[in-house]
Amino acid sequence: KNEFFASQPSFDQIYSLKEESDKAKESTGVVSVDSLNESIQVKNLTFSYDNSEAILDNISVSINKGDMIAIVGPSGSGKSTLIDLIMGFQNPLKGSILIDNQDLKTIDLHAWREVIGYIPQQPFLFNASLMDNLIWAKENASNEDIEKACDLANATEFISQLDDGFDTILGERGVKISGGQAQRLCLARALLKDPKILILDEATSSLDSHSEKMIQSSIEYLSGSTTIISVAHRLSTIRQAN
Repeated sequence: KNEFFASQPSFDQIYSLKEESDKAKESTGVVSVDSLNESIQVKNLTFSYDNSEAILDNISVSINKGDMIAIVGPSGSGKSTLIDLIMGFQNPLKGSILIDNQDLKTIDLHAWREVIGYIPQQPFLFNASLMDNLIWAKENASNEDIEKACDLANATEFISQLDDGFDTILGERGVKISGGQAQRLCLARALLKDPKILILDEATSSLDSHSEKMIQSSIEYLSGSTTIISVAHRLSTIRQAN
């Protein structure tokens, strides 16, 4: 009996965590997608966190297949929030997001995110080999797939200069390579999925001008064949935007 009462606080904590987890469970639709054939339509969208002041208020955006769209604005204006909504990490309070005229709420979110290559502001790399970091996106990638992705991301040259090449251990969050090199690896990893949509969320804002130009060159090459959504502060990074 004493042991039971002694374990009661732990049980209560576990039960509380389970309840919290159940409430946070992501709802998803059942319609599977494997491409973007026409457009992404954001229609009269309003969103706020915890029903406070609206971060986005009655926003409408049309992104056609093959377009490069730039989202520009001051910090806190809702740029990354709009990206989260398009990727299905948040749900709008009002309005809708349509993927090829299909409401995002009805779409299988896992399948939808497989269509997307996402590159955040801070590159995320594992304390593993360069190759392991790349094939995390596509385990069955061929050598040809990897070489093509690295070429497109302008990463091939610096990889060839590393003592251990693709076997180089990158360290926690890629500390053993430069920020520009890490971001180009993240771009290569995203491209390895052959994404139909590429989302860059301030992906070049913390890079030096040379690294920025390298990534910008890759993005411009992809423009037209891949739908690109670029969140940016610098006008130089979005000069090719539709």
